[in-house]
Amino acid sequence: MNSMRYWLLLFALKAGSACSSPPPPSTTPSSTASPISVPSGSIKPPSLREYTASLLPPTLSASRRETLLTLIPLVAESELPTRCQQEMWILQLGLESGYRSDARSPVGAVGLGQLMPRDRNDFCPELAPISESELYDNFMNLKLSACYMRHLMIKYNSIPQAMLAYHSGPNNKVLKDAKHGRLLPVQASNYLSAAWLRSDQIRGGVCAHDLGRARGD
Repeated sequence: MNSMRYWLLLFALKAGSACSSPPPPSTTPSSTASPISVPSGSIKPPSLREYTASLLPPTLSASRRETLLTLIPLVAESELPTRCQQEMWILQLGLESGYRSDARSPVGAVGLGQLMPRDRNDFCPELAPISESELYDNFMNLKLSACYMRHLMIKYNSIPQAMLAYHSGPNNKVLKDAKHGRLLPVQASNYLSAAWLRSDQIRGGVCAHDLGRARGD
């Protein structure tokens, strides 16, 4: 990752909460429009099903693809309050598991949301208690993952920080370093870089003013 992109990511991590509400409309005419600004009502964003379909790998079987196209948008809309949060969570599932329900990490994280079985009752208190076997149910794994992300977004009021906390653990040194502007390990910086690059390709600026929002108000 080049240095410019790296420092932009650090800036997003430190200033995410400063973007908690859209900027007021400008009263000064401008000859150049922002490349990521989308005027209200000018472009209809794709449905969450269409958005999810654009991210799923083509190697999925038809039945598994249809299952994910049904479950992922359903859970996203029920657990996450803003369109941008929904999109970034759906994108993050791909980074975590590659949209594979049978994914298992070297440290034991399982399922589409790559959740650690030992921590299953800490992710989302309102869903506890959850048995370990329920983590292997696609719907429950997704619901727990999205609920956990909602709590992290409320806690940090920053989508980049919430994504890092999800990936590295909320008490991980990586997150503390990011908050203080210290250099991120290659794995963490590459993770955010992949998210932002893919997000820009897919979103086309639909959520340009919503990246730092966590409560949907």
